[in-house]
Amino acid sequence: TRGSAFSLAMQLQGVCACGECRVTADAPAPKFSVYCHCTICRRITGAPYTHFVGFQTDQVKLTAGEVRTWESTPGCSRSFCKVCGSGVFNECVIPGQEFRDVPAGTLYGNTDGEVPPAGNHIFYGNRVLDVKDG
Repeated sequence: TRGSAFSLAMQLQGVCACGECRVTADAPAPKFSVYCHCTICRRITGAPYTHFVGFQTDQVKLTAGEVRTWESTPGCSRSFCKVCGSGVFNECVIPGQEFRDVPAGTLYGNTDGEVPPAGNHIFYGNRVLDVKDG
């Protein structure tokens, strides 16, 4: 898929809107990079879709701040900054699908100055806006 060849030359970092919460994603390459069109993501962000970059659970660490966590679906939770409410990371603990993903708009730190491009759309059947790739 598009975006799957992206590799990290260095650690990616993420920061919430107020700067209180920070995460690091330390991996040679992300597990996935997708645009999500699910209803929950749309309601949380107010946007027609959200770009997430996913990693193995142990590769994403909260390095500063405190989060409030909400189980949005069984086995999957979303963690938000306690100060500003920005999404910091999501975690899925369903066997065979364990991962943490980080909102792409919060990430910085790779040598290219950009985040891994999205390779797929998920929950596209729930979209409220058609998206033309490329």
